[in-house]
Amino acid sequence: MEYKINKHLLLKLENKKTNIYVDGQLFKQCHFLLLNISVHELANIERGRSIDEISETLNKSMERNNDNISSKYNITPEQEFQAHCSNLQAWVENGYDTRLLHRNLAFPLLKRLADIGDSLAKNEFKNQVAQRFSSGSASVIRFLIEGKYLDKFTDEELVTLFNSTDFFNCDDDLINNLTKGYITPLLDFIEPGSSILLSINKLNLGRMNKVPRSINELLNLKELTITNIGIPQDLKVPLSLHKLTLDNNSLTRFPAFVEELCFLKDLIISSNNLTRIPDSIGNLDSLEALFLPQNSLVSIPKSLGNLRSLEYLILNNNKLQSIPVLIGTLKFLKSLSFSNNRLANLPKTIGDLHSLFYLDLGTNKLTSLPESIGNLHSLEALFLADNMLTSIPDSIGNLRSLKRLKLTNNRLTSIPDSIRKLKFLQELYLSNNRLTNIPDSIRKLKSLQELYLSNNRLSNIQEFIENMKFLNPKLKIYL
Repeated sequence: MEYKINKHLLLKLENKKTNIYVDGQLFKQCHFLLLNISVHELANIERGRSIDEISETLNKSMERNNDNISSKYNITPEQEFQAHCSNLQAWVENGYDTRLLHRNLAFPLLKRLADIGDSLAKNEFKNQVAQRFSSGSASVIRFLIEGKYLDKFTDEELVTLFNSTDFFNCDDDLINNLTKGYITPLLDFIEPGSSILLSINKLNLGRMNKVPRSINELLNLKELTITNIGIPQDLKVPLSLHKLTLDNNSLTRFPAFVEELCFLKDLIISSNNLTRIPDSIGNLDSLEALFLPQNSLVSIPKSLGNLRSLEYLILNNNKLQSIPVLIGTLKFLKSLSFSNNRLANLPKTIGDLHSLFYLDLGTNKLTSLPESIGNLHSLEALFLADNMLTSIPDSIGNLRSLKRLKLTNNRLTSIPDSIRKLKFLQELYLSNNRLTNIPDSIRKLKSLQELYLSNNRLSNIQEFIENMKFLNPKLKIYL
């Protein structure tokens, strides 16, 4: 037995159960009927009440004991099927009015119809969600929020929606639990001092067009992201911050409030127009990560040497011409990137970074490397591609932890024999250089998995390949 409601909806009686199909795909099984609803209660729907509200006054055992309902009320599966068909038909004929069905069916079915392109469902989806949200029914509001039915609303629409109810007069715990995904545009509508504001520890203003006035009320805020917004220089933020991200804000200088964040551990200001790092950066002595890529920085202040807890320093894509000697004081530094700058040389003190495991100096103007680079015994990745290197120091062989070495696009004519000592080297990039032969030392690299040799002046390449097939069958050679 089946009943077609419209071109998208079809009901079938299968194994004594009523199933709903949307465009030929099983959507949901109808679980129970709400019985014994009086004429007076049905009339309430015309006054704005819904099946959801009426159902809350009924005996809930009907939902829990669905298997016994049919026999108790002498309803055959065929009669139940007809009742479900009648309900769905009425729902469709009344423009998908979600008051006519229980929320557990009405909203998922409306969303499904909208997703497959039902024009009426697409037009009605937001209207139905807004109307039912504004009705003030706590169970419906909770269902809509937890089911993410508000995700299609803009920030402006969300503010209007939440203000259309007495939502903000509810219990703070309820508001906080239900609005986590939508809290950002609602901040300025929450009462100052509310426990909601105190419970927020992470905030992303990526969707906002301005910084909320109440941001300084978030006294327990730990992570703050502000992107694509004009940041006022007089902005005040909570001093509790541990992580601050200020990407893509057209900043030409550090906001004044940054130097006050004494608990800050991560500072990320990328893709702006910064030309200098203020001396006050040295006051952030809790800082562990400093990311300032894609700016216009031309120098590094001496005060950076005060950041003794720093582990990550990322300054790629700037206009830096040198690395200060003080870099050697950052003893806990693990990752350092100066790629895409204008470096012509490196200070000897770079060899003092004994905790360093990642060093990217690619795309600069380096012509040589200091012998001290061999002191980086923890280094696992060394990127030196796209420079002007004519030679590599013998000390490179002391990098006993090295796994990846990139020397692509340089002016190398030879590789030091000491490279044979890199027992853990897995990837070696030598393409686009001026090598005329492959040193025997490379044959000793038992861990090597990838070797790049294209665009050189090699003469013994075929002999080398044959030998390596025998010595290291797993090695991939790219010519």
